[in-house]
Amino acid sequence: MNLEGILLTTCCAIFTASGNLLMRSGISSAGEYSLAPGEILNSIFGLAFQPKFLFGFLLYGLAAIIWFRVLASQQISLAYPSFVGLTFILLTGAAAFLLKERLAVSKLIGVALIFAGIVIIGRS
Repeated sequence: MNLEGILLTTCCAIFTASGNLLMRSGISSAGEYSLAPGEILNSIFGLAFQPKFLFGFLLYGLAAIIWFRVLASQQISLAYPSFVGLTFILLTGAAAFLLKERLAVSKLIGVALIFAGIVIIGRS
């Protein structure tokens, strides 16, 4: 990947991870989210007025727009694993720090292996 691809892929991963965290926080603030036939409309309506969810959704959309540029200009065999790996690393770290999710040793080893994989792919 060239410098543009690295920067865009990194930005896309940051926006995707941030969007997911904000949507998760917004869903928690809105209350229970259900896909049950009698409750789905209430769940969606509740999220429509939740600012954290809406901002997260916007970031997720911006990440998609950036990703379209990556798809148009970079080798997908390099860009996609880098994007997914970076997103996983960012989201795992942020979830542990911001949401107080448990970070087991096995998860840390997995994140380290993913990081090593990104480095290996980047050098190919």
